[in-house]
This record gives sequence, C-alpha cells and structure tokens, in this order.
Amino acid sequence: MSTEYDLPRKEHIDVAFYAHDNAFFTAARFEVTIHERLQKQLDNAVKWFKFWRLQINPLKTQAIIFHKKRYALRVATPQ
Repeated sequence: MSTEYDLPRKEHIDVAFYAHDNAFFTAARFEVTIHERLQKQLDNAVKWFKFWRLQINPLKTQAIIFHKKRYALRVATPQ
C-alpha cells in the first residue's frame, strides 16, 4: 500500500499533508514560474493518483496565490 509520502515531488515544490489533504506550494519572483512549477507537480500527482486508483474531488480543489501586489491575480481552475 502506498502512502502520501510516496507522492513524487518536483524540484522547488513543497508538499504539506494533513489527514487526506495535500497542499503543494512554491515561491518564485515571477507568476509564470509559479504556474509552471505547480502545473508540473499537479501533472505528476494526477499520474500518481491514477496509479493508486485515487480520485481528486474538483469541488474540494482550489488554487490560491498569495502575493504582495494590491490587485487580484486570476487563476484558471479546471472544471
């Protein structure tokens, strides 16, 4: 049986676990770098979840970007 700690991680990505929840996070100077890193991590995670026959609930999935700018950043979320 696999554990969440077997979840493959990409470079510059940190993962936090709480119960059955996972959080991927990274920091970078440019927003595009953050998007690229997180997308690669999510692609790997999806493969891992499929391998272990686990499902991601899109209703409980969200992307949050924290930044120092005064305007809101828009993030496209999958349907």
